[in-house]
Amino acid sequence: VVSAGAAALVTEALAAPGRARPPGAPRAGVAWTTGTSSGRRDAWAVGWTARVAIVVWRGRLDGAGDDALVGARLAVPTWFDVLAAVDPDPASFPPAAARGVAPVEVCALTGLAPGLACGERRTDRRPADAAPLVACDAHVRVTVDAVTGDLRCDRCRAGRGVEARDVAVLPAAWAAWRRQAGLPVDDLPRHAADCPDPREPAAAGPRVLAPRPGTRLEARADGRASVVVAAVAADPGPLRLSLDGVDVGRPLGRAAAALEVGVGRHTLVVTDAAGRAAVTRFEVFAGP
Repeated sequence: VVSAGAAALVTEALAAPGRARPPGAPRAGVAWTTGTSSGRRDAWAVGWTARVAIVVWRGRLDGAGDDALVGARLAVPTWFDVLAAVDPDPASFPPAAARGVAPVEVCALTGLAPGLACGERRTDRRPADAAPLVACDAHVRVTVDAVTGDLRCDRCRAGRGVEARDVAVLPAAWAAWRRQAGLPVDDLPRHAADCPDPREPAAAGPRVLAPRPGTRLEARADGRASVVVAAVAADPGPLRLSLDGVDVGRPLGRAAAALEVGVGRHTLVVTDAAGRAAVTRFEVFAGP
């Protein structure tokens, strides 16, 4: 169902030695997780060792809810009781590196493949057979006035002292969450007021977050698919959508939009109020 590398990384996360467990429970070689259904009707614990997989359900046979039915509180002790009976001394899991996991350098902010403007980077681990990471499109390099910090385009930078600056242009919801959490958020500098005809850098234009270029979606039985469209732009205001050269008829605001699209290859264009546009191409294919 999943690759050995993906399974190894999930196992490593769920087998962390610091996780709370019942007194006397094994400290290594045990991976588990829990679940509690809506209305507290079901308490689940699911996990494995190198030898066995164990699933525990606790609940009422009449299907009624009960405040006691919480996976971490009720099902986990039962799960470890079963473990003690069937595999009391589990062997340690092999290290993830031995199961097809490789280190990869990523952008520290987005976790995507770093671009030239991604200053801070970190080493992550991914399954060696995973698809290549998408390039980070949050960080962009702009030219600013060395004195005022305002944007300078090729129409207003001649004879001015300028310098390059790397900024992260984040979707509005992500930026709002970071501010609420007390995390730093970059602001795209304003364009210099004395520019005779501002030509904004590509960073100021819209960017399509979904669908990604090359996305392939399987159509339903009626020959259509629901395509989620999400975009971000530095300038506030709605974005205009057109699909295959035809205006969709409703703007894209802060929330994503869903379009019903038929089978075939499609071109989606997102345009802001200043006329700057971003293009992505995707395909909807007929299922078996």
